[in-house]
Amino acid sequence: QIGGEGAAALGGAIALAPNLKVLELRLNHIDDDGAAGLAAGLADVACALVTLDLRLNQILDRGAAALAHALNSNETLTELSLFYNGVGDNGAVAFAEALRANHTLRSLDLFYNRISDFGASLVADSLLHNTALKTLDVRENPIEGVGNSRLVSAWRRSGRSSEGLYLATSGGLPVPALLVVRLASSDDANKSHH
Repeated sequence: QIGGEGAAALGGAIALAPNLKVLELRLNHIDDDGAAGLAAGLADVACALVTLDLRLNQILDRGAAALAHALNSNETLTELSLFYNGVGDNGAVAFAEALRANHTLRSLDLFYNRISDFGASLVADSLLHNTALKTLDVRENPIEGVGNSRLVSAWRRSGRSSEGLYLATSGGLPVPALLVVRLASSDDANKSHH
């Protein structure tokens, strides 16, 4: 377990390792300072990292915002997992902004964090300006009807495959996005017949 200081030091070395493509740092007690150090490495033009796994750490909004900001200039990272951290709406706002500028990230895992309808709605809006993201997982967040609806609508309007969107209900149970899209399509069809 490298902790925040170790992660910050590792961030400085990311740009010095052009062969480093995958970095798995799950269960390492990485905090916001560690995430900020990793973000500095991600933002370096020499960074070649493709996958960053930060599952099961202690990254909150400040660390998530630093990582999201790094995505504005990073052109290599395709997968980022922040599964089971403490990312809330401020982190989601930062990712929403980053998704408008980043055209490389294909998978963003925000499973089991603290993102509400507000953060989910902003991420949904950003999906209309980003065609690269193919997988978004927001299960086990306190997202309810409005956030889920906005995500499904934006996902569908941007022409993405519904298999790549993973939603949550207020009870935390996963909602297959394909089912939600089909239900929404049925509702649209029913409205046109009445």
